[in-house]
Amino acid sequence: MFFRVVLLTQFGANFISQLIASVSDLTRARVASENILSVMNEPPTDMDNLTDEGLRPKVIGRISLQNVEFRYPSRPIVPILKNLTIQVAPGQSIAIVGPSGSGKSSIISMFHRMYTPTSGQVMLDNYNVKSINPNYLRRVVVSVSQEPK
Repeated sequence: MFFRVVLLTQFGANFISQLIASVSDLTRARVASENILSVMNEPPTDMDNLTDEGLRPKVIGRISLQNVEFRYPSRPIVPILKNLTIQVAPGQSIAIVGPSGSGKSSIISMFHRMYTPTSGQVMLDNYNVKSINPNYLRRVVVSVSQEPK
């Protein structure tokens, strides 16, 4: 009987210590779920990717960025692009190179309206991409990226 009480007490103490150790995990899970819910409950941005509205111009292919500044929405303190101006003529090929995180993919994403510049304009021919229908824009603006293997 004595050994039974000692064993049950030891098992109980072991269970309670494991329960106390998982309280910090439960607290972290609660904080993480609050962060996820806050992102899900944010009001939508000025970009409606499912809209049927917007221009569908005949595309010539002249693209330009005019004094574009950009910061990632998740890191608004860190500037990625600062006063960037690029002009590309129809049929011209360009290469965008730079270190990781310098905004190369973000430039293309702005043409596809996945990101909105903090300031400046992203233009396709003489149209601001904000005025072009997003689905149409993604069909006519195609990029080929190179992934190192």
